[in-house]
Amino acid sequence: MQLYADDGLTDGHLVFRRNKIAEKGTDLFKQEYPCSAEEAFLTSGRPVFNPERIAEMLREQQKPIARKTLNGVVEDKKRKLVWEDDQRGELLCYLPHSDTETYYIGADVGAGVKKDYSVAQVFDSKRRQAAVWRGQADPDYYGTVLAALGRYFNDALICCERNNHGILTNRVIHKDESYPWVYQEVMYDKVTDTETLHVGFFTSEKSKPLVIDKLRANVRQHEIEIYDETTLHEMRSFIVTETGRMEAEKGQHDDCVIALALADHINEGAFTPIVNTDEWYGAIE
Repeated sequence: MQLYADDGLTDGHLVFRRNKIAEKGTDLFKQEYPCSAEEAFLTSGRPVFNPERIAEMLREQQKPIARKTLNGVVEDKKRKLVWEDDQRGELLCYLPHSDTETYYIGADVGAGVKKDYSVAQVFDSKRRQAAVWRGQADPDYYGTVLAALGRYFNDALICCERNNHGILTNRVIHKDESYPWVYQEVMYDKVTDTETLHVGFFTSEKSKPLVIDKLRANVRQHEIEIYDETTLHEMRSFIVTETGRMEAEKGQHDDCVIALALADHINEGAFTPIVNTDEWYGAIE
């Protein structure tokens, strides 16, 4: 029975629909009276991201144009890491690589065991999802992966979470790999009146809502393009709990969401040059 549009409804159904929406609101109405199994799943809990927008992007999702893995090769008697095509590779590419593009990478760090994944989201300056790396790796090796990923994507700016295992990952990126383009935060100590520079993004109860809310707004306003199915499914099950926390539903993952929010946080967007027209200048007499 279709309850979401007025067309085709009997008077009784129409009155029921309008009364329930007035009583519960549109989101709760769809949750309790879904028109399909997919709608029931989309609106379970309190979704952070607009369910209709996520459903729209899922319908428009793209298959990766390439899959790559990081392999060691010997060139000029020196061993180096390169990204090679591999049908089982962890790196899924959705857009052709451009040598002139500016890329941004957001990274979530997992423990590398069981079902705990590490995820890196790669976006271009137009906020289009260029690639996603998702796999299980020890935190130190993941730092090597991220540095290689940053170099492959034109020395991209990397914003890696530094909570828990992320401390080691950021150290490997910045010191062991000597990768210079990393996100840094200045922390001020009121007691000692000193400033300390920290590599990576510290996710806290204060900082997490800031990056998630920015991402939520960009999704709602169609200012970001996401093609990866796994990422979209995680966004669909990312909710606000009764305590106000933003996190994955029980039994779901949010690694892709956190990495996505960090990539969006540092993305400055594409530079649009201003074109001067004759109207800008007054007539010369």
